[in-house]
Amino acid sequence: MNSTEMQTMRQDMQKKMSAAKTNEERQALMAEQQKLMQGKHEQMMTMHSDGHDMSSHMTERHQMMQKHMGLMNGQMPMGAMSN
Repeated sequence: MNSTEMQTMRQDMQKKMSAAKTNEERQALMAEQQKLMQGKHEQMMTMHSDGHDMSSHMTERHQMMQKHMGLMNGQMPMGAMSN
């Protein structure tokens, strides 16, 4: 699920929430939304059945990126950053 899908879901939810007249309606919407999100989460988890492996790999990659960004920031004069 990409960020555009997430945004669309959020916007739909906001429309439904503002259309709901009573607290009961809002609570029903919230419950529905939670089920939806859990379903999506499970889909994503089954896609990465080797989830533990993925997360450790992502952590390593994140650290590498941070190091890389640190080097970049150290080498680049501030003037070069702003156009």
